Amino acid sequence: MFRKLRVEVYKIVRYCDLVSLFISLAIVAVSVFVENWVLYNLIGICICVACIKLFHFCSLKEAYIFMGLVVLTISVITIISHYILERSYNDYAT
Repeated sequence: MFRKLRVEVYKIVRYCDLVSLFISLAIVAVSVFVENWVLYNLIGICICVACIKLFHFCSLKEAYIFMGLVVLTISVITIISHYILERSYNDYAT
């Protein structure tokens, strides 16, 4: 059954890519209308799994270095945006 999903539709696009595209679009569409932190965590987990499959880390050391660079980059961008933006990026209360 799952072998049929690996058949190419157009060049490098497979049926399983189309299925995952529709599922991810449905999750994102729901998250636009429903502000639920569980759904955002689910999207975050899916992005992490996709990155692991995309980058094919050869060792755990490479994965830790990559994770450290990503965390450092996000931290720097968050700190800079806190002082540049008029309203904080995560200030939903006001």
